[in-house]
Amino acid sequence: AIADDVFSLFVSEEVDKVELLYTKFVSLVKSDPIIHTLLPLSPKGEICDINGNCVDAAEDELFRLTTKEGKLTVEREAVRSKTIDFSPILQFEQDPVQILD
Repeated sequence: AIADDVFSLFVSEEVDKVELLYTKFVSLVKSDPIIHTLLPLSPKGEICDINGNCVDAAEDELFRLTTKEGKLTVEREAVRSKTIDFSPILQFEQDPVQILD
């Protein structure tokens, strides 16, 4: 599975960070680009880049792997964060040729 491949790349230190990028549908004329850092996991309310620069998280969702009564469980928590500016190099719309091909 994709998750196993990505996790093995992270554990073997071939990649420093795993992020999920997607567009969040707002309306027919607007969508917001979203970045979720999947790995490395960070302390509650803290997001760090690969250089170790950390900031408080806002409007994000944190998942914590914990144990309850000897079983693994995942706790979810919504947190607010500022939206960062994206590089003009990133393009979130597909070329019409790619869509129709």
